[in-house]
Amino acid sequence: MLVLAIAGLLAGGLAAVAPSGSRPAVFDAGAILLRDAFAEARQVALARGAIVRVVFPVADDAAPAGSYWVVEADDSGAWSSMEGVRSLPEGVVVRRSGAAGTVRADDRRTSQFSGRATFAVAGVTGAAGRAWDYVEFRPGGTALPCLVVLAPPTGAGGDDIHDDAALAAGVRGVRVSLYGTTTLLPGSECF
Repeated sequence: MLVLAIAGLLAGGLAAVAPSGSRPAVFDAGAILLRDAFAEARQVALARGAIVRVVFPVADDAAPAGSYWVVEADDSGAWSSMEGVRSLPEGVVVRRSGAAGTVRADDRRTSQFSGRATFAVAGVTGAAGRAWDYVEFRPGGTALPCLVVLAPPTGAGGDDIHDDAALAAGVRGVRVSLYGTTTLLPGSECF
């Protein structure tokens, strides 16, 4: 009992000294948020027989960094937002290829979305004609396969986006299969 009590006190003391919200944990949380959004989109697509997308604004200064929406198509093909804007944890963004010259286009650690299109989303202010990268789920629960990569913003904390050591602590991915299932990828070595 005494040994367990001492171990408990030491663990509590170390937890108090350790920085809250360690970087890997923040990126893990972001990947879990996206995985859950993809699972929700798939379930809605199955239940309602509709096309559902998880959308990320392309180069939009009006949307906060790391924002995304779950949107559903109605019978007329119009899109509407489900539950409004959602956000990744602070300091976590979706990594795109060729973003303002900061990421090499041939870098394998960049997102490969189901597609990119320009369309309006009801319930999203100023969204008329906005370009979106999206992950799409079909009525049967299938998806257009993709990989969404999360990373720190370019230059965050002095990190060089091309520095493998800096990325190792922050890169996470969520892969969506043709069958609509998701897989969390804990680091760049996995993709």
